[in-house]
Amino acid sequence: MKKLLLFIPFCFCLFKGYSQIAFEKGYFIDNDGIKTECYIKNSEWKYTPNEFKYQISLDSKVNTLKVDDIEEVRFESGLTYKKFTTEIDRSSDEPKNFSLQKQADFKTETLLLQVLIDGPNTLYQYSDENFERFFFRSKIGVVSQLVYKRYRKRNEKKWEYDYEIGENNRYKQQLTNDFLCENLDKYILDKLKYTKESLVNYFVKNSQCLEQDFTNYAKKSHLTKVNFKLRPGLIRNSTSIYNSYSFEEKYPKKNSQAYRIGIEAEFLLPFNKNKWAIIAEPTFHYFKSDTESLGISYKSIEIPLGFRYYIFLKENSKLFFNANYVLDFEKNSVLKIKTGRNIDISSMPNYALGAGYSFLKKYSLEVRYGFKRDILTEYIYWASEYKTLSIILGYQLGLNTSKQ
Repeated sequence: MKKLLLFIPFCFCLFKGYSQIAFEKGYFIDNDGIKTECYIKNSEWKYTPNEFKYQISLDSKVNTLKVDDIEEVRFESGLTYKKFTTEIDRSSDEPKNFSLQKQADFKTETLLLQVLIDGPNTLYQYSDENFERFFFRSKIGVVSQLVYKRYRKRNEKKWEYDYEIGENNRYKQQLTNDFLCENLDKYILDKLKYTKESLVNYFVKNSQCLEQDFTNYAKKSHLTKVNFKLRPGLIRNSTSIYNSYSFEEKYPKKNSQAYRIGIEAEFLLPFNKNKWAIIAEPTFHYFKSDTESLGISYKSIEIPLGFRYYIFLKENSKLFFNANYVLDFEKNSVLKIKTGRNIDISSMPNYALGAGYSFLKKYSLEVRYGFKRDILTEYIYWASEYKTLSIILGYQLGLNTSKQ
């Protein structure tokens, strides 16, 4: 357990690193039209935010910005929110709470909307825990909600109190009236759905058809980047062997050194700014120890499979944390005990945790703790505990690629 204390400094750096990377360069415009350049905390909100945290500089005080005090917030990455006073229908999207009214129940509110497509034809989004609404800017420059509503309607062919679900798809007519390109395939409008992906696709194709300049802020990469890394290292292991049937055959914990070399495939996931990755690392591991009472020759191919999380510190500097499930395939491995018997080693999977530092986009250093593994699984009376603490160097090869 003492070895786990090595992770405490990394946990401290994790907190500090998170506070730094969360703030991104951007600006906000207040109600007086004054533009302020600053660093804004990007919390990657699931729902439309009602406030923002910002700093004038990365080492200055953190301030809170309320929606009531701003007209626009924009991140350097393109994420943009703008405030409008417009009508919104807050009818529930939950089937059990569907309204009996087909028409939208509009109320005038001041809303912060996320810009998805910016151009002559602009698409906005608003969302909270109960529903999602989309808005557009019409020909005359007015921002209005695209109306889609599901409601309960009485089924005249059945019992008096039997209802079915109806749909108000007025948003399709709204888009047709305002800026439908005559050359646009009608199939696209017929198949249009009231979802972010479908509406963004429609606005993009319609703008391209009209030969209009636009910016797609909703566009995200669907590619998974794959990095390959060479990973040599040293292993400090502790091994305990005992026979539950014979009190004389107990071999207390023995510490020794082993070596490893691995090739890691790191699949960076295309969300959350590539902070998450899936990792697989086939590794050759060799451990040999000889004493008067016990000899071990342990060769195996380990395959750690797991997840990695990055914490960005600077442009070329980041921390990472791993959690792995380690498969182990031993080969020609044997335990030699003082009685002259040889016992074949057969291991079982175990878990491992790691923390490290990556720099210059190529080099890394990791400390990894491997929890106990039984390496004598085929024997009833023999048992073992094999634990490791590894120091692993990493070098990224020039073989990185992308997968769809």
